[in-house]
Amino acid sequence: MKNLILGSIVLLFDSTTYQTLYAQILKTSKENYNDGTLTYHYYEDQTTNEWVKSGSFSYTKYLKDGAGFYSEVISGQFKNGLRDGIWSLTRKKVDYPNSGGSYTTETTTSTQSFKNGTPDGQWQANSFWKSRNKLYRNGGYIWGSFDPAHSESVSLTFFNGIARGLVTYGNPKKTTLTLNKNGFVIGSYVFPGVYSNEEITFSNDGIVTKYVSRDRSGRVQNKENFDPALLQAGEKYSVGTISRQQLDELKIKADTVSITKHFLSYSTIFEEDCLILPTLGGDKSYSDGVASTVFNRVYGRYIFLESLK
Repeated sequence: MKNLILGSIVLLFDSTTYQTLYAQILKTSKENYNDGTLTYHYYEDQTTNEWVKSGSFSYTKYLKDGAGFYSEVISGQFKNGLRDGIWSLTRKKVDYPNSGGSYTTETTTSTQSFKNGTPDGQWQANSFWKSRNKLYRNGGYIWGSFDPAHSESVSLTFFNGIARGLVTYGNPKKTTLTLNKNGFVIGSYVFPGVYSNEEITFSNDGIVTKYVSRDRSGRVQNKENFDPALLQAGEKYSVGTISRQQLDELKIKADTVSITKHFLSYSTIFEEDCLILPTLGGDKSYSDGVASTVFNRVYGRYIFLESLK
């Protein structure tokens, strides 16, 4: 009987081990994609027969057009179909033609850190570009002067998909924000605009407690009033002391706003593909270019209160 039991255990162990090893046998794929080359490792899921990326990943692309060129290199790691560890992108253009007839010189770099498919760790991106035209002179073409150069940058740290602590971004002016542990903006700031400056204060829970817009001479153009009772109710709601239904009964509207306002312009940087890498998959916080409702990539938000009485 003991030998039968022992034999069954060994057989079960061997079968399970074989299936696990068989499922994890990595193969290499090298294929053409979007005028470049994808190289990655994968194994076949024995249930779905889908290829699951696991191991190193790279994408390289090089295009030449006359005197100009375009190059792009992306590298990272997958773990069982999910991005894991450090990912990086480097993109360079030198006098590469645009659809509008101009030519762009650009350098863009980005690094992202993932843990099991969720942003976790230091993220940053830097981009610098300038464009110029070709001019027809004396029977031939010469280069015109470059237009004013542009730059963007962002640096922040994610913890399980939520950005916390200091965020530094430039578009092009450098600005530093502070985010609490839930990814809400906190502190007081003056955001310069083209025609006016916006003075905004966010509480430690990310609630807007002051909003004033002033023109260049200092005159108030617009402001919001937040009475103490309104703010107190908002604070109770933000920490879970009162529910959304109770807030509705008090006739208070509380909107959780993702960063879309122009004064928090680093949101537009996150819409760039150098940080999304949308077609590569493996990022649970982003799916087909749309923020996931399960794992939302949170990089700054705030609560705006309004009395409906």
